Amino acid sequence: MVDKNNIVVASSFMSSDVGKTFFLNLDGTGIQHEAEPAEGREGGTYTAIVGESGVSGWKAVVWASTKTIEEPMRHSLRMLLAGGLLVIAIGAFAAWLLGRQIAGPVRRLARDARRLGAGEPVHAIEYPIAEVATVSSALAEAALDREQAENEIRLLMREVAHRSKNQLTVVSSMAKQTARSSRTFAGFQDAFQKRLHGLARSTDLLIAGGAAGVELRELLAAQVDPFRPDSAERLKMTGPKFRLANQPAQTVGLAVHELATNASKYGAFSTSTGRLEISWKVKDDILILTWREHVSKGRRRNVRRRGFGTEIIERMVGGTLDAEISRVFHRDGLECVFRIPVDRLVPDSLQNPSPTDEVD
Repeated sequence: MVDKNNIVVASSFMSSDVGKTFFLNLDGTGIQHEAEPAEGREGGTYTAIVGESGVSGWKAVVWASTKTIEEPMRHSLRMLLAGGLLVIAIGAFAAWLLGRQIAGPVRRLARDARRLGAGEPVHAIEYPIAEVATVSSALAEAALDREQAENEIRLLMREVAHRSKNQLTVVSSMAKQTARSSRTFAGFQDAFQKRLHGLARSTDLLIAGGAAGVELRELLAAQVDPFRPDSAERLKMTGPKFRLANQPAQTVGLAVHELATNASKYGAFSTSTGRLEISWKVKDDILILTWREHVSKGRRRNVRRRGFGTEIIERMVGGTLDAEISRVFHRDGLECVFRIPVDRLVPDSLQNPSPTDEVD
């Protein structure tokens, strides 16, 4: 407490200051910031709250060192700064650790991708990051799919090479036999071209059927349709479903083409009244295929002449398929019967067909 002359009347700080001039220069009332001590007194700046009596002019002063007042704030700021730096350090370390956890798997994924591009095997790896593990599994599956596709392509290339060699052998034999039975170049050209077309039709069926083989009914229809008359009653085919392997289908197709060609020249399709019946059945693991023509008695063909068709039937069908072949020239037309072991005809993936599933 100081009087109007700034003399200390009472003090809670030091009783020795009573009666002495107050060491702060007080100016007005209220909160004073950075109040300077009186001349000759030491100390820094102070903050004082002054309340003045309007009657006596005495003043009540509450004061403290500015440093003391601001120290808690400075401490809080220092702690806040230290905490911020600590959080930044922890965040940086966590980011570095996370980046390391991601960078390693990503580099391994990049290596796996290069291995996939080079056609090398890739194995899935369990990563702690689910997304990276998913990509690794996808790369492994892609590598497996690629390997399977490459194996299939190599298999197909071998199959194409094998079939090409077989086709060349068949074409060469066709050319030789056609040349032997042709008297003029024009006749050779016409006959050879027709036989090539027949071979092409069989090849189309082989490609469409793939490894599953060719249905016998489809093969017969493909070879006979170019020669058949418009009347559906003049051609009848009956027999169960029966699927041929590719190579036997090609051989049987050539034989049927020759029979159909001869039928158009000399047999059932050479007149307006001739008929052709083709039937087949399976008995005791033997496929029995019957080709029966019905013609007028005046169109009975010359049985002494042996042409390319006879060579196809006897050498290719009889020799390569172990078939028993009987050819009988009835008074009303040719009857040709093939007895072929089923195990020489069907694809390896199929079982013996049922002889009861007959279709007209």
